[in-house]
Amino acid sequence: MANSYGGVILVGVTDQRQVNRIPGVPDSTVVQIVNACHDRLEPPWQPEVIPVRLSPSGNSYALVVRTDPSGLHVRC
Repeated sequence: MANSYGGVILVGVTDQRQVNRIPGVPDSTVVQIVNACHDRLEPPWQPEVIPVRLSPSGNSYALVVRTDPSGLHVRC
């Protein structure tokens, strides 16, 4: 996505048929995503990550990861 047209990735959302299609992820997932992009992309890159809290008192989020096209290359 980052090296073509860009786009949006939803983390914590499933397309499987189940009662809760937005199970969410812990807030620590934001750090994992940012670190993976920094470690595996050349040049290192920090995505835009928008956390959406799923309940007022919970620690579960749906994450919107937005990328713009920029010619990045994944390190193998």
